[in-house]
Amino acid sequence: MLGSQIQLSLGNSLGATTIGLLFVAPDPADIASGWGGHLLVAARLPPVLIQLGAGVEVLPLKVPDDPRFCGLDLYWQILESDPGASHGVSFSPGLQLVIGR
Repeated sequence: MLGSQIQLSLGNSLGATTIGLLFVAPDPADIASGWGGHLLVAARLPPVLIQLGAGVEVLPLKVPDDPRFCGLDLYWQILESDPGASHGVSFSPGLQLVIGR
């Protein structure tokens, strides 16, 4: 809902503190990477470097209270440093968030 706050839960496949890259974009994608996974967002902006704890991180997000955002799709994905994953990087499933519905 517009003007509300939501919580994005970020899991961690490594089970220990690690770093990740958070991608957010208005369009989906399916781009094969050299790390054995697919980037599922059409990133136009650089990703945000985040630190992931050993458990689940909760990222609070404020939804703008502006009718221009109603119906806006945002696509999210995290790539995480994980030595146990194929090529050392794990890929979260993609997430689609529709604002205002």
